[in-house]
Parts: sequence; C-alpha cells; structure tokens
Amino acid sequence: MTAAGARLTISNVSHAYAGVPALADVSFEVPPGDLTALLGPSGCGKTTLLRIIAGFFRQTQGSVLVNGAPIDDVPAAKRNVGIVFQNYALFPHLDVARNVGYGLRAQGATGPMVEARVDEMLRLVKMEKFAKRLPGELSGGQQQRVALARALAVSPRIVLLDEPFSALDKALRLDMQIEVKSLLKQSGVTSIIVTHDQEEALSMADRIVVLNQGRIEQIGGPSELYDAPRSLFVNTFIGHTNLIAGRLIGRDGAALAIDLPGLGRLSIPTDKDYPAGQALTVTVRPENFALDASGPIEGTVRQILPLGPVDVIEVALAAGPALKVSLPHAAGGVPLSPGAALRLSVRDPAGCGVFSTAAAPAAA
Repeated sequence: MTAAGARLTISNVSHAYAGVPALADVSFEVPPGDLTALLGPSGCGKTTLLRIIAGFFRQTQGSVLVNGAPIDDVPAAKRNVGIVFQNYALFPHLDVARNVGYGLRAQGATGPMVEARVDEMLRLVKMEKFAKRLPGELSGGQQQRVALARALAVSPRIVLLDEPFSALDKALRLDMQIEVKSLLKQSGVTSIIVTHDQEEALSMADRIVVLNQGRIEQIGGPSELYDAPRSLFVNTFIGHTNLIAGRLIGRDGAALAIDLPGLGRLSIPTDKDYPAGQALTVTVRPENFALDASGPIEGTVRQILPLGPVDVIEVALAAGPALKVSLPHAAGGVPLSPGAALRLSVRDPAGCGVFSTAAAPAAA
C-alpha cells in the first residue's frame, strides 16, 4: 500500500512568464492524507502551481516543502510525486499491467516485486480482470482507474490530479469522483486536484484553495466556502447566486437593515459595518427563496428550467433585477407556468451575503 501521505507546504510562491505574473505570493499548507482542490477560472494560476509542485519548472520566488524540507532543487523524477494527467497519458502500446508497472521499472524494480505491486494496485482499482488489455480497449473511466493505479504504484508521498474528470460524461463523472475520492482516502496519500468545476471541488475536497488572478481569495472547507464566502468573487464563483443592488438604511441590532428594490427591507445578520446610505450588493442563493403567499416579494414567472430534483425559475419583479429561484420539484403537483404571479420570501437572511458595491464584478 502507499506510504503515509506527506505534509505539503507552499510558502510565498510567485511565478511569472516573461515578466507577466501568474502567481503572486501564494501560501498554504496541506496536512498529511488531505485531499485539497485548487479551484479557479482559466488563467488563475492553478495549473502553474501544480507544475511547480511536480517539479516541471521552478517558481520565480518562494519555496515548496514536503514534511518541512524544501524540494525546490529536487528533480521532478526524484520528488516521489504521482501525477494523473488530464488525458491520462497511458502508453498505448503497453497493456494495463505494464502501464501500471512502468514507474516501478523506471525506479529499478524488477521481477516478482513489480508483479506483486501491480497486482495489488489493480485489485485496489478493481481492474485486475483487464490486466492484459491495451488502453484503447478500455472506457474512459477504466483508463482513469489505470492512470490512478500507475500513480499510486510507486508509493508516492503526494498525488497530483490535473482536471482528471474533464474527459468523462456527466453521469460517469459523478461515479468516478466518488470512486477516486474513496481510493485516495483508502491509500492515505496526500492529494491535490486541479479543477475549474465548482461542483467537483465541493464534492471531492477536504479543503479548497480558491485562486483568482494568481492570488488566493479564500481557503476553507466546502460548506464554509459555500455558506460563508469572504469575497464577492468566491460567492459568485462557487454555486449560483442572485446579485441585488441595495442601500444601507442602518444597523438593526446585530443585523444590517438594507433597502432592496423589489424585495423591500431585509435585515441581514453580519459583523460587517458600513455607513448609512452606503450602496451595497446583497447576494441571495436561489434555494434561499421560498414560495410564500404572504411574502413581501411579488413577481411573475418568466421561464422555468426543470433540472430533475429541482426547478429553477426565473422571476421578473416589478422593480429590480429578475431573480433565479430554485424550488424542489413536486412530482404530481400543480406546476408553475410562465406568466403566473407568485410571492416569495427569503428563507434565511443569515444565509445572504453583503458586500460593498465597489467589489461587485462587472456584468458578463
């Protein structure tokens, strides 16, 4: 089985390509055995950071440490880091068993030692019946399991996964996320997964490092990032939300009383403080709205998007922006239809975010 996972420390790492910054003073730590996701939009620096950890190139400044020891001068081949590439990078002319054993042979292992380790890894990923097949004879999910077995076979201290599910269809992707997370946890290895898919990061990671333009926006567990985002970028990037412009009336005890066109007055518990009259952006998750016959929000159904267990409803207001509202799908119930009038209320004001309007992102 894989050796115990290592503690990975990223200390003040910056990197630039031809003078153009890609990472700026990035620092965080991954505890042994943790699965951490690097999440962010294209160009945020997550793949650059993964390549620095792997040793494919050296950062402009800062240091990468494993169990407290810098590895900046250690060649990639000697870092004891396993990698699962986006396209799996299996050797097409080698069968499954020889693909899994390739790294072991490259390290100088031979004979029964390699065979025993390959058998162990194939049993771990439930691919022992496919040992003699070529990669071209496998499905995408099977190839992914082989790539993971190859990465784990060399007993790495750290495993890096670069967009490992992007080539899979949606139905298979969820199954593989569950399976791969289980395998990584079973192995005890420290893991870093790079993804731009918010749902993937939320479902797989113990912690998520959210990157934006080369800088860390926030680090936290999935629930923390979704329920308590510290910046408007994190709030809008992770999950869906409604951005509603408002103006602060004043403090209402432990809450801010905010006037929101089309929604009325809403008191949102928060320790943030702004001067009366301040223009603010309030964020409300679609699932934080409820149908309420006596609710203060009056609107009209513009369109409905059935998404299986939930229906996403676009609601036009007499004043203010249209709202995205997520309601549980009621099988056999009387469905709403475009043009129908309805009233809404906010389920939990504490679940709303409050940000200075100056921090609001530009409209797409």
